[in-house]
Amino acid sequence: MILTQSPDKPGSILVSLNVETSIPRIRMEDMRKPIEDTPISVYYGPKKQHMPNAASRNAVLPLKVLAQQVIQDQWAKELDFAFLKSIYCSHLTPEFGGFNTKIAREQGHAVKPKTLISYRPLINMTPSDPTTMKTAMDEAQRLTRKLGQECTVFTADLQLYRVGLFVQWVYLDVFDDQFILRLGGMHFLMSIVGAIGALMADSGLEDVLKLAFGGVA
Repeated sequence: MILTQSPDKPGSILVSLNVETSIPRIRMEDMRKPIEDTPISVYYGPKKQHMPNAASRNAVLPLKVLAQQVIQDQWAKELDFAFLKSIYCSHLTPEFGGFNTKIAREQGHAVKPKTLISYRPLINMTPSDPTTMKTAMDEAQRLTRKLGQECTVFTADLQLYRVGLFVQWVYLDVFDDQFILRLGGMHFLMSIVGAIGALMADSGLEDVLKLAFGGVA
């Protein structure tokens, strides 16, 4: 498990945690020393857990958030168009990330501090085991609460996200609304593409796409 932080003052939270911001190099003689252990939180729930009614909610986002999304979406489309136009009209266009950085600097936006990453001690257990997930979720929640942070945002890949949901549904009193289990962006996209593939199977779409791309299946 890793912790990520986008700080106003670089290192403020991670320094208070007294943790490494990179993977430490271990010398041969130090490998015999015991590694710091994370307390194990045993999972006592069923292997599969149906979603309880308390976990099913329908809500409308605040108007301020909806308006901000509309503005950001429009701005992103304008940037995309400006990038494509620059590609066709100039031979000196940087790649997409560099183009956005150039635009931000020209418009006077402040440079944000880089995201800091801290590595936690290895949990020497099977990742998909519910006990492993509960241990990681408990540890993440403990650390964020220790720092006075109201919400814990826990990101996992598709396999572990499923296990994490079962754990959260069994222990709703522990992992309540303040614990936000988040599916990683790449895996979220993969699940959508997989759904499209299932719906469009044997429709001829795969044959058309193979004319331009490899690995369509």
